[in-house]
Amino acid sequence: MVCLVLTASAISLGSPFGFSPVSAKPSSQPSISITNRYYSVFGLSAGELEAAMRRNGPMGFWASTSWLVTWTPDCRVRVRIKYTYPSWRNRNRASPALRRRWKRMMAALVRHERQHGRHGIKAARQLLATRCRRNPRGIVQRWAEQDRIFDRRTNHGVRRGVTLR
Repeated sequence: MVCLVLTASAISLGSPFGFSPVSAKPSSQPSISITNRYYSVFGLSAGELEAAMRRNGPMGFWASTSWLVTWTPDCRVRVRIKYTYPSWRNRNRASPALRRRWKRMMAALVRHERQHGRHGIKAARQLLATRCRRNPRGIVQRWAEQDRIFDRRTNHGVRRGVTLR
C-alpha cells in the first residue's frame, strides 16, 4: 500500500442551550482550509526510496490525506484537509532516470490524494445542500466510505501510477 486516508468523523458544534443563535444567512459554500505537510526521504534507488517512505511516512504509508467536516447549528460548514507527502532530499545525487520516475510517481500521488480531499469537500457541500438537516453524520460517513472504496479500486493509487517501478 502506498497511501492511507485518515478520514475524521464529523463533529457537530451545537449550542449548549439547545437552540441556534440568531445570525446572518449561512454561506452557500463551505469554508475550506488546506494544509500540506512534508516528511524527508533519502535514497539513490527505487528500493531505497520506497523503504524510506515506509519507514518515515505517515503510519508507514507513502502519503496521507485527512479531512474533517464540522458544522454549526445554523449550518456553517467547514472542511479542513491535511495532505502529507514525501520530500526527496538527495535527488541531485540520483540518476536522471530515477528522478523522472519520482516525478511521475509524485504527480500520480498528488492526484490520488487530491481525490480524497475532494471527497471531504463533497461531504461539506452535500451538508450545505441539505441545510445540515438530513443526517449530517451519515453524509460524512458515506463520503468516508467513498475514500475506502477509492483506495480499494486503485490499490491505493498503484493502478494509477503511484509506483517507482
